[in-house]
Amino acid sequence: MFYWIQENRKEKYEDLAKTALDRWCYQSFIVGDVVTLKSGGPNMTVVTPNSRHERIECGWYAGAEYKTADFDANALMKVDV
Repeated sequence: MFYWIQENRKEKYEDLAKTALDRWCYQSFIVGDVVTLKSGGPNMTVVTPNSRHERIECGWYAGAEYKTADFDANALMKVDV
């Protein structure tokens, strides 16, 4: 039983470490970065990261129309262009 408790705690600590790493990654987006959603979609340009860097405003063109939206930083990844 003790081993299970220890293993359960280990998983929780690993989750906390991943969360800390994700929070550190928020700061990796700067204005002008080209990003896309991890789930797919158009290439977008970072317009404005908010003050806490948890939501990122991105802009992109859908045909001739320019659109913007806020995305969670964890849902975005940089694109090499």
